[in-house]
Amino acid sequence: MKYGPLFTVATAGASAFVVLPLFAQEDGGLSVSLDFSQRFETASNLGLEVPDEGNTNLATTSLMLNLDSQTRTQDFSLSFGGLFREGDIPTGAGAETGFVEPQAALSFTQEGANAEFKLDAKFRQTDIAFDIPLSDFVDATGIVVIPPDFDNLSGTGKRNNFSFDTSLETGKNSTVGFLFEAGVSDLSYENTSSSSLVDNTRTNFDATMFLRPSETLTGRTELHYDLFDDQDTLDTERETWSTLFGLESEISSGTMVDISLGYEEVITDRNTGKTTESGLIGGLGIDHELANGSVFGDFTLSRNQDGQRYTVNVGREIELPRGSLRGSVGTTSLEGNSYDFVFNALFVHQLPQGAINLSADRQVSTDDNDNERIASSLDFGYDHSINNISSVGLDIKFGLVESTSTASEVERYDITASYNRELTRDWSMVSGVSYRTRDSSSVGFADSTSVFFTLDRSFDLIKR
Repeated sequence: MKYGPLFTVATAGASAFVVLPLFAQEDGGLSVSLDFSQRFETASNLGLEVPDEGNTNLATTSLMLNLDSQTRTQDFSLSFGGLFREGDIPTGAGAETGFVEPQAALSFTQEGANAEFKLDAKFRQTDIAFDIPLSDFVDATGIVVIPPDFDNLSGTGKRNNFSFDTSLETGKNSTVGFLFEAGVSDLSYENTSSSSLVDNTRTNFDATMFLRPSETLTGRTELHYDLFDDQDTLDTERETWSTLFGLESEISSGTMVDISLGYEEVITDRNTGKTTESGLIGGLGIDHELANGSVFGDFTLSRNQDGQRYTVNVGREIELPRGSLRGSVGTTSLEGNSYDFVFNALFVHQLPQGAINLSADRQVSTDDNDNERIASSLDFGYDHSINNISSVGLDIKFGLVESTSTASEVERYDITASYNRELTRDWSMVSGVSYRTRDSSSVGFADSTSVFFTLDRSFDLIKR
């Protein structure tokens, strides 16, 4: 699935002009704003290349148009924009100037008395030559999620990331309810210098029926289909079919138990032949509420193209006087061959004049080459308010993918110290210094130091 640089932005813009009159007729709030950001930066080896590519001086203008509308039953948001980049770039760096890195996002929710419809679509293009920062991989919970192509994101080229998800739930408050979900995600590349970056698309469909005989008991039947198409040298196509029966019950005050059992079949078709892996899937989970949070644990039996995976986790969620802490630790094994340690943690703490945020994650999965992939991340953020218009911040991000028989070990650090200040009611500035590293077992070590200055403003075009 290929996209021209302006296609997605133009489509999003046309959508805005179509829907704007429609929402103007609804009772509710409507706002249109333009986010403006001007960044000046000078950096050494900005692309984290080996050998060092030299110094780069950039002026980057970011423009993002946002449309938001809310009514009693609808919630709609649309944003689109991109960067205008000019500067002095080393010869052979492969980075582009002009209008670059377009992006767009659309979200729509329609609620009824007993039903809900959701739609989300996102597109983003990034320039691999500038070495995509770890902040681009932070999810909605604040955890750095290492992408599947993390260890190959170097050199030159463009990375296009597109996703579309939709769902329809009926009978939300009824004895019998249904949930239908569908989605597609596409990761494609243009003019890359790395042959390891190959296009892939994933399509999924899910249907779930709920049976609620009482307020404390819910049964469900799930049907799942997933199609993964990888444009690698083996021309991999993988289909996954599964059916699952589950039961969730409140066995005592504050204690929920969820048990499920099903069957899954994974069919992998390559130009070298076809293989099938099938068997049981399921799980058992317990969640118990406490005075200041909850304690939980689960056992999961999952399956992929290489066989059965067993995972056990225990965790704790705590509400603190000035923040919160949620974490879990566990172990996972594929076919019982070896056991790997996994964990996930998120800590938020408000200080008298600032805040601390900390997240950590370690996950094990099977990659597209049928190898065990261990990915770890760490994110630390500290903000200190000097007064009511200025503050300083420190942000440290870490990402690691351990080596396999077909992939190199890659370790990344992004460290940024910044000074933030509100210049006027409308304008703000951020200045600082960043230090980034990339250490690959196959390529070597590279680092980059940059100094930057940014001016920001949001213009309210329509607000009612």
